[in-house]
Amino acid sequence: MRRIFGLGSAVAAAVVIVSGIISADEQATRAPLQQVMPEQYETYGLYKLNDVEQEQLIESFALAPVPSFMDGSAARYLEKQGYRPIRIIGAVVVNEVFEERLLLAVHDYELVTLDPIGEPFMLEPGRYWAKTTGTSWEIIYPDGSEVTHWMRELR
Repeated sequence: MRRIFGLGSAVAAAVVIVSGIISADEQATRAPLQQVMPEQYETYGLYKLNDVEQEQLIESFALAPVPSFMDGSAARYLEKQGYRPIRIIGAVVVNEVFEERLLLAVHDYELVTLDPIGEPFMLEPGRYWAKTTGTSWEIIYPDGSEVTHWMRELR
């Protein structure tokens, strides 16, 4: 008994051969996605999208994020230098007259307040890198500067 293998693949091969023969005029009248993805156009039902939606889909492919190793290598470098990620939650008002505020930070499940040494510059809530040595914390600010803070545990 003989079995017929790949009848569907023979049809697909014929479509590929014929699609290579299509002229430039015929390609100009084809839908954008049909030009980019001829094999998947019918299979995935891309023919249901209008021209604007097809253009948007093509643009999303072109603007897809490219994997970068920069963030990971920068994080590993900072960790080797003794920095650890911390999270700034917000600020607490200590003195309303002088508008003195302390930062609230979380590090290793510990909630602390941070008092900047020198010019106080408040940080937005978020994740930052800090080198913690006892009660002295050096935080890398968004502009790249390192500001030292005194740490106090909350009780």
